[in-house]
Amino acid sequence: MSSYYCCWCEAQISADEKMVSISLLSVKRKPKRWAAEAIFFDSGHAGVILHAQCFAHNVRMLSACLFPDGASPPQKRTESAEFPMWVDI
Repeated sequence: MSSYYCCWCEAQISADEKMVSISLLSVKRKPKRWAAEAIFFDSGHAGVILHAQCFAHNVRMLSACLFPDGASPPQKRTESAEFPMWVDI
């Protein structure tokens, strides 16, 4: 038995059912590597799990619920990325 529940319809997500998991991360440059730090949505949720169908049919309403204050567009990176998997340490 699954312990996952859809945050939209509140039904249990069963085996072999597609689900979408959304989390909000803040990507930061640390010395010698990049790191992602989990942060909360404007709504106070740390993460959301949904049926794939619930997500697809309600994406505009979900984004309005998760980001009531709106979201800023992505910013361009000012320095080249040196991802840890590509760099010899």
